[in-house]
Amino acid sequence: MVMKKEFFIFGIVLVFALGFVLAAHTVTLSDGQSWFKPAEDVAYVFNVSVNNTDVALNANISQVNITIPSTFTFVGASNGTSVSFWTFVNTSTVLSWTNTSVLIPPNTTSYFWFNANASTPGNYTINVTTVNSTSIVNTSLVVVVNDTASPSATSWSPVTNYNSSSTNVSFILSCGDNVNPDVLQVWGNWTGTWHANQTNSTPVNGTNWTVSVVIADGTYIWAAWCNDSAANSDYADTNRTLTVDTTYPLIDFGLVTDGNNTNLSQSWIYVNVSVTEINERNISFRLYNSSSSVNITNFTDGTRVINWTGLSDGVYTYNVTDFDSSGNSNATATRTITIDVTDPTSSITCSPTSVFGGDTIACSCTATDATSGVLTTVYSASPSTAVDGTFTNLCTVTDYAGNSVIGSTSYTVSPRTGGGSGSSGGGSTSFWTSGSYTANTDQLSQGYSKAIARKQRIKFTLSGEEHHVGIRELGVDSVKVEVSSIPQQKFLSIGEIWKVELTGDNFYDLSVVLNSIVGNKADLTIKSINEEIIEEQLIQDAEEEDTGPVVGITGEAIGDAEGGSLVWIWIFIVIIIIITIILLVRMMKRKK
Repeated sequence: MVMKKEFFIFGIVLVFALGFVLAAHTVTLSDGQSWFKPAEDVAYVFNVSVNNTDVALNANISQVNITIPSTFTFVGASNGTSVSFWTFVNTSTVLSWTNTSVLIPPNTTSYFWFNANASTPGNYTINVTTVNSTSIVNTSLVVVVNDTASPSATSWSPVTNYNSSSTNVSFILSCGDNVNPDVLQVWGNWTGTWHANQTNSTPVNGTNWTVSVVIADGTYIWAAWCNDSAANSDYADTNRTLTVDTTYPLIDFGLVTDGNNTNLSQSWIYVNVSVTEINERNISFRLYNSSSSVNITNFTDGTRVINWTGLSDGVYTYNVTDFDSSGNSNATATRTITIDVTDPTSSITCSPTSVFGGDTIACSCTATDATSGVLTTVYSASPSTAVDGTFTNLCTVTDYAGNSVIGSTSYTVSPRTGGGSGSSGGGSTSFWTSGSYTANTDQLSQGYSKAIARKQRIKFTLSGEEHHVGIRELGVDSVKVEVSSIPQQKFLSIGEIWKVELTGDNFYDLSVVLNSIVGNKADLTIKSINEEIIEEQLIQDAEEEDTGPVVGITGEAIGDAEGGSLVWIWIFIVIIIIITIILLVRMMKRKK
C-alpha cells in the first residue's frame, strides 16, 4: 500500500512537471530580429509572433496581453492579429486579444501587431503575456528607440542687429535635446571665415551657457550650433547680425558758428557742426538759458545745422552731442551767446546850463544796459564856452552787442559885459597861436590842400598882397573859416565851396573847399580863381555869411569871441558900400 501511494504521488508530480514543460509559449519578433528598432517620434508597427508549442490537455491559449511603456503612444487604427475570431480591448498601455474557446490552438503560431509612437530615445521593454487554462507565461521583448530628432540650438543673446561698444562680447546659448547634447558651439565670421569660434563639449541639456569672445570693430554674422551623440545637429533659427563699434564720434563746430562769449544784436542763434561717424544713431542739438532748457532737437537723417529763432534777450548756452548705435557719444564744448536787441540808455546832464563866456561847465553821462552791458560812453565832460550861443552836448552809448543810443542836453553861453579881452578884432593875429603853412603861387594856382587844426592858418600872396585862410571853429561836420587880410568868415559844411573876393575888382579871387573833418583837423583846398561876381551872387554871399555857430562841437573850447561882434559890424558895412558902388556904376552906364 505504501508503494502504491508513493507511485501515485510521483505520477501527480510528473503530470504537473510535464504540464509545465509542455505548456511552452514562444514569443518573438515576427521578423526574427533580437529587438525592435523604432525611431523617436515616428509611428512604428510592432509585430509579435506567438508560437503555442503546448500539446497537453487544455493547452489552448485563450488570451494575449501586450503591455507597452508609458512613454509610448498607442495608435489604434493599425492593430490586428492573424487569429480568425477574437475580441480586442485596450487601455493606454495594455492591449488585449481574447477568445475564451480557442485563440491560439496547440502547435500553432499566430501574429499580433499594433502601431505605437516612442517619443523619447532609449532602451525599453514590451511585456507579452499569454494565458491558457493552466498557466500564464510572461515574455519581455527589447525595444531600442533611435535618437533621430535634431537638438534645439537657441541663441538667447545678443539679439540680432545688436551694437556693442566693447570688443568683449558675451553670448548666451542653450541646447535642448531628448538626451543630453554632446557639443554646443558659437559660430561667426569675425576672422574672415565662417567657423566655430567657441566650443562647450559638455553642455547641460536645456541650460544656458555663456561664452565671451574678443571681436575687433566691424559688422559680423553669427549663430549657435549644437549636436548630440547620435550625430544629430542644429543651428539656431536664423543668423544674427552683430556690430562692434568702440570708436567715439568726432564732432566740432563749423566755421560759421559764432564763437564763445559772443554778443549778438539779433533774435536767432545759428549752429553748424562737422561729424565723423559711420555708425550714427542720432545727433542732439541742445539750447539752454540761465534757468532751464529752451530747446532740444534730435536728428536721425544726418542733419548738421540748426537755427533757433524768435529768441528773447538773454544769455544762452548750447552744445551738440553725436551718438552712435553702440552707445558711444561725443559732444562739442559748450558755448555762451548773449542775445541783445535792446538799445542801451543814455542820460547826459550839464551844470550849470547857462554860463558866461570862458566859464566852466561840468557834464556827466549815465549809461546802462541790462543784457550785454555798456561797451563805450562818448561825450564831452567839459564843453567849450568860448563862443556865445546855445549848444548841444551829446552822449553816445554803445553796448557789447553793437546797439547804440545818443542822449543830448543843451547849455547856453552868454557874452560878458564891461571890459574886453584886449583883442584887435576878428582878424587879430593874437588868435592864431597854433602855427601856419605857406602856399606859393604855383601851388595856389593848381589848388593847395592841407589839413589844419583850429587856430592854424595858410599864408599865400595874391596880387602882391599877403593873405591868410584859417580855422576859427571846428565842429563835427562843419567849420568856421576866416579869410583875411580884411577878415571874412563863413561856416562851411563838408563838400561846400566858398568863393572869396580879395582885391575889390568885382571878381572872385579865391575858392575854399572843405574836403573832410578827421580827428581835430579840417582838410581844406584853396585855389586862386578869376570869376566875375554878378549882383545876385553878391547878395547871396552877403546873406550866407556868418550863418551861425558850429553845431555839435565837442571837446576843447571852439572859437574865440574876442572882438567878434565888431568884426561882423565892419564886414556888414563893407558889404553895403560894395553893393552901393556896384549900383552907382550900373546907373552911370545906363545914362551913357
